Amino acid sequence: MLDKFTALLILLASFGVAVPLEYARAVEPKETGIVLLHGKGGDQRWVKPLGKALEKAGYIVVSPLFPWGKGRIYDRTYLEGHAQVDWNVRAVKRNGAKHVIIAGHSLGANVALSYGAKRSDLAGLILLAPGHLVNSPMMKALSAPGLALARQMIKAGQKREKRDFLDINQGKKYGVTTSAEIYLSWFDPDGLANMGKSARALGSRLPVLWVSSVEDRVANVTAKNLAFGAFVENSYTKDVTVKGSHLETPERAIGAVLNWLKELGQ
Repeated sequence: MLDKFTALLILLASFGVAVPLEYARAVEPKETGIVLLHGKGGDQRWVKPLGKALEKAGYIVVSPLFPWGKGRIYDRTYLEGHAQVDWNVRAVKRNGAKHVIIAGHSLGANVALSYGAKRSDLAGLILLAPGHLVNSPMMKALSAPGLALARQMIKAGQKREKRDFLDINQGKKYGVTTSAEIYLSWFDPDGLANMGKSARALGSRLPVLWVSSVEDRVANVTAKNLAFGAFVENSYTKDVTVKGSHLETPERAIGAVLNWLKELGQ
């Protein structure tokens, strides 16, 4: 049985409220806050080891459940996902952060990149096993029928009506139920989820740490071809490859992340 305090934290996280991964920090906090975004259809499980390591190193870390997470998947538009990131950026600043870095895993990395491309007050981005490549041939073919239906529904004034659409995660296809408006926002190949467009829009404004694993062909090959090559690199933009799988990438990346943050002076 959960105690009342823990239950309250879980409830707050489900509504997007910033909740620290640990109730007490191991050391005095640095002046850098990190908003940590989980992957598609998941929760904080796969990013928690990284979050705990960052907190142990003194960073202010928040990692709530986002609109693409377990139990919430696609319950808000892509842009509303940005709004929740905004809320958490303000939260870490209220907790003492003077600099903010957005870190994301898989679809969370996709959102982190698009968010960074539209904000001017960040210190950097950490993209871990980036995924949800809406402009890749595979995703375009998969989502085409759903996008046609969604556009037809929106034109007919049914943008908030829900239907069953198709999604894919690490090669596994499955159905998701959401509104036409929301599906279009997450799967439009020319929309906010297009990582190549986001990378070009970002230019050299922010340092980026891109981490992928040798076993993750989507992040290590396809995503790099579509997005990483579009960055106008600055001296702190780095491409790091680690051992392990797509899901293991955040934990395997702990050392690379901490070293990169030290290089940034954060």
